[in-house]
Amino acid sequence: ILFLGMKFSQGTYQPQPHIAEELFNFPEENLTVKQIQQFLGIINYIRDFIPKVARYTSPLSKLLKKDPPPWGPEQTQAVQEIKKIAQDPPALKIPGDGKRILQTDASDHYWGAVFIEEEQGKKFYCGHASGQFKEVEKHYHTTYKEVLAVKNGIKKSDFHLKGHHFEVQMDNSSFPKILDFKNKLPPEPQILRLKDWFSRYDFTVKHIKGKHNLIPDSLSRPIIFP
Repeated sequence: ILFLGMKFSQGTYQPQPHIAEELFNFPEENLTVKQIQQFLGIINYIRDFIPKVARYTSPLSKLLKKDPPPWGPEQTQAVQEIKKIAQDPPALKIPGDGKRILQTDASDHYWGAVFIEEEQGKKFYCGHASGQFKEVEKHYHTTYKEVLAVKNGIKKSDFHLKGHHFEVQMDNSSFPKILDFKNKLPPEPQILRLKDWFSRYDFTVKHIKGKHNLIPDSLSRPIIFP
């Protein structure tokens, strides 16, 4: 079934070839402001299929701000990497009755999340999400950034997570402790707001070793597809 630029087949979906063809029509250097806007518009439509897409779009988004820097190697590389990934986008699984898993990760400037469904011992990708932290958030403690990565990841997959139990997997073991107030001191307002927000969802947190986190690996090629 072909619908709105997507191909649906046997419980999966992926962009039709003409989406990638549109991206390849753009030059790799010195795009105009209008071309950058059009290029990013196409990327935004297929961002679920591109792991940590924010890392690639950030250099281009800089050129749309007031007093932008000149075009440089960073922008050229971003365009090249996006075209490379879009050339062979993965098929994503439409979530069913399997175990729902959200793996998250955070760095100094970016956060990433992978929505996975596990069925009969096999894991299938259902979507990717990523973004750049706000300037004020970039100064937060590492643990806070990990918490924000979880929050942002849940927001991006809200439609498939709300009303379902799911497991959050992360390589930071501090997350559950942050939301568990056992001391007598009043918690920081920021933590209270986070706890209230997370209370809307039914999930457990599992600490996993970094080598088992699929997000860093998915920067190159996803491991398992339906």
